[in-house]
Amino acid sequence: MTKPFRLTAPRQSPEANIQRAILAYLGRTLPHGFLIHHSPNGGMSKGENGRNRGLGTKPGWPDLQIVGRTADGEPFTAYLEVKAPRGQTSPEQIVIHDRLKECGYPVAVVRSITDAREAVRSWPVASRDAAIRTGGAA
Repeated sequence: MTKPFRLTAPRQSPEANIQRAILAYLGRTLPHGFLIHHSPNGGMSKGENGRNRGLGTKPGWPDLQIVGRTADGEPFTAYLEVKAPRGQTSPEQIVIHDRLKECGYPVAVVRSITDAREAVRSWPVASRDAAIRTGGAA
């Protein structure tokens, strides 16, 4: 079977490409045993959105949830909202991010690996990133 003919190239999402790069960075940087989860929250049909909201999906929920243990062994959870270079947070995202911060969870909006590195630097977790361990900029 042949692929269907396309007149245009597949659409590339700058945000998705940034998120893939950040996922790869976090996978190399965070200690063994950390979990990174993405909750797809957009790009669905009205029916899928309604069904997912009925199952507990929250509009504005951050793109990535990072779960593991601190350097002292305490449970740790943080959230990253991935945005394209000119992307803006929605009103729903601002509300959810503020609620998570009120609960004591770190939340950061990141547009690059450099932003993700700064977020990881602020967390109480061990890092395999030499720039974080030595205080440099890699």
